[in-house]
Formats: sequence, structure tokens, C-alpha cells
Amino acid sequence: MSPINSIRQIEKSLNNLTREELITLNRAIVKRIRWIDDAQRLMANVAFERGDKVSWKDMEGNERKGYVIRVKRLWLLLPRFEIA
Repeated sequence: MSPINSIRQIEKSLNNLTREELITLNRAIVKRIRWIDDAQRLMANVAFERGDKVSWKDMEGNERKGYVIRVKRLWLLLPRFEIA
């Protein structure tokens, strides 16, 4: 089944859910998105070493440059995602 057909089936199924079920599903989706974001941040963190030259855009959109002076690595146990 193609991803587009899967999405269409999900959209159709959403019409049959109650408000409470939609809220539960929303919480599960948000949890999954946060899990993905955490995993991506962890992988990005592993790529940095002390002394690396880095650049980023601040909240105002200005480009900032600097050097990594310390890397604080966190090891996370990322549980398998399940919808309760």
C-alpha cells in the first residue's frame, strides 16, 4: 500500500473517532514527534567535538559563529513507541 493511500485511510478513520479518542491520539502523536526530535538532537550532539567551528541562526535570524568548547553528551534509552 502506498503512503498516500495509507494517509487517506487514516483520514477516513479519524471521522469515526470520538473527541476523547482524538485527544488520546493527539497526545500519542505529540509524544512520538518529541521522541523523534530528541533522537535527532542526540545524533547531532554526537557529531560535535571540542574545537569544532560551528554556526547557527539565533532567534532574530542573525547568523552566529563560534567554537565548541565543551560537549555534554547524554545517553538516552529511547523506548519503543507504542500507542496505548
